[in-house]
Amino acid sequence: MQNLEKENVQLKEEAATLRGHVERLKTEKRSAEDFLIDAQQSVTNLSEENAKLRDARKREQERWEEERAASKQYVEEMEAEVRTDKIVS
Repeated sequence: MQNLEKENVQLKEEAATLRGHVERLKTEKRSAEDFLIDAQQSVTNLSEENAKLRDARKREQERWEEERAASKQYVEEMEAEVRTDKIVS
């Protein structure tokens, strides 16, 4: 009988210890889930920012190409005018 009581006390202590471990693991799991949610939100935010930056870069490149074409056309017009002035002179 005394052995059963001793074993019962040990099992209660072990159960309490295991409950503590379970609670600690639940807390760690919640922490990991929170971290994962934050990481997923960061990925989403960074993906959106990346898309915006790519769009801005594309618009800037298109604007630069337009300016380059306009500059090239201006230079060609000036060269034609210079040639015309040389012919007239």
